[in-house]
Amino acid sequence: MKKIEVVCVLFIHLFLSCTNVNERDIKLMHLNGDVVKIETVSLTSVPIMEMSMNNNPKRCIAVAEGNYILTFNRRGNIIRYQGFGIDNEELFDVSPIRGKKIIAPVSIGNISISNNPDSVHFEQNEDGELVVIELFKNNKLSNRIHIFYDQFHRPIMYVNDKSFVGSDIFLQTDTNLYRYLDNDKYGNWTKLEIEYRSSHYPEQNHVVYSVLRQITYRGEREKEPLIKQSIVNDYMVKRNQFTIHELNPISLGIASISIPNYMVPSDTKNYLSQTNRHIPYFDNDLCRYTYKDKSKYASFSIQYTPNKGIGLDEMTEDERVFNQEIDNEFRKQYENPEIQQDLALLIWYPYDFVNINNHWALRQRYIRYGNGAWVPVYVESYLMDTPDGGAITITTSYQVTHRQYFHQDFTNSVQTFQYIFN
Repeated sequence: MKKIEVVCVLFIHLFLSCTNVNERDIKLMHLNGDVVKIETVSLTSVPIMEMSMNNNPKRCIAVAEGNYILTFNRRGNIIRYQGFGIDNEELFDVSPIRGKKIIAPVSIGNISISNNPDSVHFEQNEDGELVVIELFKNNKLSNRIHIFYDQFHRPIMYVNDKSFVGSDIFLQTDTNLYRYLDNDKYGNWTKLEIEYRSSHYPEQNHVVYSVLRQITYRGEREKEPLIKQSIVNDYMVKRNQFTIHELNPISLGIASISIPNYMVPSDTKNYLSQTNRHIPYFDNDLCRYTYKDKSKYASFSIQYTPNKGIGLDEMTEDERVFNQEIDNEFRKQYENPEIQQDLALLIWYPYDFVNINNHWALRQRYIRYGNGAWVPVYVESYLMDTPDGGAITITTSYQVTHRQYFHQDFTNSVQTFQYIFN
């Protein structure tokens, strides 16, 4: 085995690439034929490319998952790399500048955001493939990843061993499985199934999804873009078909609201002990609900804070116009590391104003991830004034993989909120 050490200052999440490679990019990807273009679409609600954007796109060329297009020159080197989000909107478009070569892929893997390493050791087999990756933090081993390949030099399994040092020391093993379902006439895969198994909240973080890949070879006629083909469009339409469940009314003392019948009161003390985090506004909870079992993560909470009203109902229409500087301050507050600790912001949406039963609410939306969970969480919060000069905050959250199940119910629930006194 060949061992290599790289000092790595990059924030690593889904893709790991920390070295220049002199060989052809196509050869490194183990592709056959004279390839002109590769298009890949992951049929999943997990925002894979958005997660890789925490790195410099030049250093995280995707080789298996995500929505992207790679274009090659006649020497087989990448000359253009485009990435697309889960909504099929373009995230980035990277091309070499003045002939500078894009850094080619070394490997792909799933690495916890809490293990931002100081250095990386990795071992290669006789074919130059990575078989072991070790991440070091403060000169201590924080993670070890084992990679296994099939006879076609394609990764088929990643085993992610993590050792956490705190009040307890325990070993956690996460596993990614890759199943190649279809190949084209050159033997390059065109359909892949990826299964992610996590030992941290295994019921919530077990994810299976498909990846489609279309390869254009030199001399072929131009093909319809994969991202626009019916199989992708049909999936997007189906993914946005929301379910609707029954809502049950509850009293909050100063107000009432109806929430989905599958939400149950949560154990706040148990939640704090599991996450090892203190959230001050728990003392002001009017209610806090979670999903009825561990198969899905979802949370619904309402907080009341006295004397914190900001006069939303008295604002004029002009005052409710979006202000970028204000939005930047909101985002800066959320990204405060002292507050968020092991949570990280993935996507931030501009704030807006929503009318709820003739009262205005300031709505903030974002996607965050962390705390040992690979599947990101979508969060919405609504800030409203109370008639006694206080403030109400309604917060809903769920894993992005279950958007169909929760989103419409939570939206409907928020609209049932109304004050008992005026």
